[in-house]
Amino acid sequence: MVLDDVGTVAQTSELFGNAEILQAMTAQVIDIDNLYESNESEYWRQVNHIGRRQLTENFVTFCRDLQEPISRMREIYAYEIADRILHDRQLCSFIAQTVMDIGFDGETVEGLRTQWGGP
Repeated sequence: MVLDDVGTVAQTSELFGNAEILQAMTAQVIDIDNLYESNESEYWRQVNHIGRRQLTENFVTFCRDLQEPISRMREIYAYEIADRILHDRQLCSFIAQTVMDIGFDGETVEGLRTQWGGP
């Protein structure tokens, strides 16, 4: 779940203190996740209906009420990801190859390869 990742990153960042909405979302995600092993039909009911609505409402509240720490977390996260990508040759190569394979809108394959130093 994406919200699981958001909750983990938010708690790890320590930018949100003991925000009740973050704790509530994290607990709900864990509760829903635990259902998969014990009651799969209830898990899917939560994922597709009630739990999803509640998590969405909580996430909207989280984003609305905690804009400042979210903005700070976004800056830290963007820097960390950019730093990791730029220092990982294999990842840089993969991204460059993917961009060459996908291309840009209106760009020819040869034009893109020339622009990116390809053969």
